[in-house]
Amino acid sequence: MRIIKLCLLIVILSFAQRAEALEENIKNYRSTRSAGMGGLLYTTGNYSEALFGNPARLSEVDSSKLILAELTTESNTNLLTDSSKINDFKNASSGQGAVSATSSIIGRNEHARVQLFSGYFNPKIGEQWGLGIGFLTSVQTNLLVNYTTDIDTQTIADVGPVIGLSHTLLNEALSIGVNLRTLFRVGADTPISSLDFLSGKKISLKNFGKQGLGIDGDIGAYYHIPLEFTFMRISSAFTISNILKSHYNEVSYAPLSGLGNRPPGNDRTANLGFRFDFPDSGFFNAPVLGIEMQNLGDTQKRNSFLKRAHLGGETRVLRFFTLRAGVNEGYLTGGLGIDLPVLKIDFSTYGEELGGNAGVLEDRRYIVRLSFEI
Repeated sequence: MRIIKLCLLIVILSFAQRAEALEENIKNYRSTRSAGMGGLLYTTGNYSEALFGNPARLSEVDSSKLILAELTTESNTNLLTDSSKINDFKNASSGQGAVSATSSIIGRNEHARVQLFSGYFNPKIGEQWGLGIGFLTSVQTNLLVNYTTDIDTQTIADVGPVIGLSHTLLNEALSIGVNLRTLFRVGADTPISSLDFLSGKKISLKNFGKQGLGIDGDIGAYYHIPLEFTFMRISSAFTISNILKSHYNEVSYAPLSGLGNRPPGNDRTANLGFRFDFPDSGFFNAPVLGIEMQNLGDTQKRNSFLKRAHLGGETRVLRFFTLRAGVNEGYLTGGLGIDLPVLKIDFSTYGEELGGNAGVLEDRRYIVRLSFEI
């Protein structure tokens, strides 16, 4: 009889839905252009992308630029279709009502991001120096309800300045760069048990959020490989991100009452890649392809090889339009850019892997950027 019961238990467990854990590598800054190009950032980043990705590329941008306001908004498919369920969840913020509300979105990740950036860039200060300086405000969240009705969340709000410098060497074949960020962060990156709701706790920053002020930065290099091909130019890039591995407790600063300290911190990671530039051909102007391996080395997340891989490119079509495509963490991406004299508009869709291995849990997202630049 015991053997029969044991066999039945094994069968039941084999059909039970397993709980997922969020394993997204949180970025301080999300680029719409990069998202459309398969997540390429360190070999192709321009302006704000370079400032937050590979600061060596601050010497590689075309000209000086002032970004008055760059607004980026992002949502996933679930959030677009589950708005009424999310409202029910927010309205029933504690007790049995909260547990009941979560049951309607079990197994579905809800993702959103709003980001505002302003900055100034100049690739030629004193002939060999490039400069980037800006101010970032960003709020992003993942909310995944497991089959136990526990909630796995990654919620991060950042605000603060960033500055980057680059320097060219070897007749401008090599650029090296460094940036520095000082960000105030409020965030939560821990599972929330359904028992917390039943005991009367509400979903609020006071109960689950933590705050802190952190200082961190990146170092990077960008090199034009001196190989002579009539049909292609090759460049390479290498960066180390979050060299200080901030835990957002370097400076004692707690302006919000009731919150804990040490919000989710940064991983120190290495990133490398190659870029291939091709000559114009017909309707296609300045086509570029790239391949990168990201988030190598010291990371708290369990990432497979394919999840670290990024492949993509872009090309201008006509004068004002740019087409983009790629593969991000095993999922297809695509994008469109419209480059007007003052207004820049970018739209992209990409798949983000929320598990530790590509193919576990795709999160399809849509991201739009409006930027006013002079």
